[in-house]
Amino acid sequence: MKDGEHTTDFTVCGDCSHGSTIVCGIVCDILPDVTPTNGELTPDSPCLIKRLGHRDLSRAISIIIRETNHHIEMIATCHARQYILETYRRNAVPTPLLPDNRAHDHFEVGDPIMFYDSSGDQWRSTAVIQVNRGTIAFAYRQDRNYGGGIGTPTVLRNDEFDYFHAHPDEFKEWLTLTDRPYNGERLPIDAMYQALLDYREEG
Repeated sequence: MKDGEHTTDFTVCGDCSHGSTIVCGIVCDILPDVTPTNGELTPDSPCLIKRLGHRDLSRAISIIIRETNHHIEMIATCHARQYILETYRRNAVPTPLLPDNRAHDHFEVGDPIMFYDSSGDQWRSTAVIQVNRGTIAFAYRQDRNYGGGIGTPTVLRNDEFDYFHAHPDEFKEWLTLTDRPYNGERLPIDAMYQALLDYREEG
């Protein structure tokens, strides 16, 4: 044990590094699914492991073995899935993340962005002025602020928009993959795609 690390002599639960405090008491992390359990152990309880008989301990060991075998199988399954994904990733195009896969910090205040203005069927440039709880706010006109969810395809970072402008076919596929109701309405995919093709940088 390292200096200062909580050790145990398997005497009482309160001094044991294998005891976890829960709302109604203490539970022994070493013993899975045995009695007494949640709430019946206290800091002063004598070590439960030392109080159990051979059969109860054998049952606990069998549970751990089953759990271990399950995890071994899951590790093998995960490795197989990873191999498949890695195989396809090698030849995959560098398309921007789908909106639903964006992290909370995908946009930051001050970021230049592009947003789809449905009233004019065109993409407009602006900047993020606020990020809060999965949504962003941005300005376009002085008399009005706009906003949208981080997970909506109608808002793109400049680098994402530039990529799609250079690869419009990928943008059409990207929009198809994001096609679901947003605030009860479907995406105007064809209009968004055409607006991308028609976009000309202002100024």
